[in-house]
Amino acid sequence: MRLVRCAGLVPVYGQGSNLFFMKTTKTQPIRSERPNRHYMLVLWKLLYRIDVQTETLHGLDEIVACLHSKLDINLWNEQKRRFPREWDKMLKKRERRLAWFNQHGSVPDGWTPPDPNDPRRTANKPIHAYLARRKLTLEEFNATNGHIPLKSKLYGAPETNWHLHRRIRAWQKD
Repeated sequence: MRLVRCAGLVPVYGQGSNLFFMKTTKTQPIRSERPNRHYMLVLWKLLYRIDVQTETLHGLDEIVACLHSKLDINLWNEQKRRFPREWDKMLKKRERRLAWFNQHGSVPDGWTPPDPNDPRRTANKPIHAYLARRKLTLEEFNATNGHIPLKSKLYGAPETNWHLHRRIRAWQKD
């Protein structure tokens, strides 16, 4: 049975004209609205397999990456026009990798320095961001969690976020 997606409805069961539909809770992206996986593979190849010191990408680099990922060059150009955001993201990542290389002398393979302007980046934020979300000061956090000895839950020890506690201690040492 061929499934048809229309106006947020998904076929649940039935055949032919007796199809029964159910309204979806989330709007699902249609597959054609996302970049082709071969396109993404070409971008990955251009990002991580072309030398970091190369300032600009040439057409030959794109052709070699397309051959590697078995993507037709015409389809590559068409995908590049349809999804310019992915292309721009890759170029910005190359810029960050080059800046890291110029500053440190090498870039770990398969790694890109995080974008400091990305608002979704929470893993590397200072501990004050964690405390601000919970409307706590460092003193309040230490007052509630700093005095608790490490005991097992079996003996009634309250749960403490020890991972966060270690991050605060490491942050205070710096």
